[in-house]
Amino acid sequence: MNIITIPNGYLNENTYIVSGNSTDCILVDPGFDYPLIKSKILETKLSPKYILITHGHFDHIHSVDKIVSDFDIKDIFIHELDADFPFDPVKNASYWHTSFVMNTHKIKTFHNMDILKLLNFEIICVGLQGHTPGSTFFVFEKEKVMFTGDTLIKEDLGITHLYGGSHDKIIKTAFEITKMSKEYTIYPGHGTFSSIEYELNNNKYLRTAWQQYKQKI
Repeated sequence: MNIITIPNGYLNENTYIVSGNSTDCILVDPGFDYPLIKSKILETKLSPKYILITHGHFDHIHSVDKIVSDFDIKDIFIHELDADFPFDPVKNASYWHTSFVMNTHKIKTFHNMDILKLLNFEIICVGLQGHTPGSTFFVFEKEKVMFTGDTLIKEDLGITHLYGGSHDKIIKTAFEITKMSKEYTIYPGHGTFSSIEYELNNNKYLRTAWQQYKQKI
């Protein structure tokens, strides 16, 4: 498994290029800076076939239309509870900036815990609410890697004051994260990569949830 991280846009959102044993690849959360994203794709000589969207906020979907126009994308995946976010500036939080809506409608939705078989990967779609209703961890179980969007970032959790966010639900999500294997490396929507083990020790929200969890088992 090879992962290329592309921090881009004024919000420094992370777009990821994920590849395996072929020249095809998966894009996770195509953000603002399409020229940069495209140049990285061309530089790698990889061919994007699938797009995974961790949640429907505009900074994570801004380049989807252009990618669909320029590359042979087979499918785009988003959680069913965020399926209308790309087409609504209030829900995707772009209303204060550009009122962005996505034009591409070739989107497939998934349910919590669905498994996607893309390229040579099996990807578990773990819905973890709080940042948005359909926020998802894309879990590559065999590779011990997960893409966490804005729900879990290094030493923090995602904000909850935007449309559909919930502080109570993201605290519940923190508790669920403590049950995950410490072996996982996490690739968040912003900032640098981390691990579940590191977050359990250094993320104040997970530390508290971890103490509560240990008392229950």
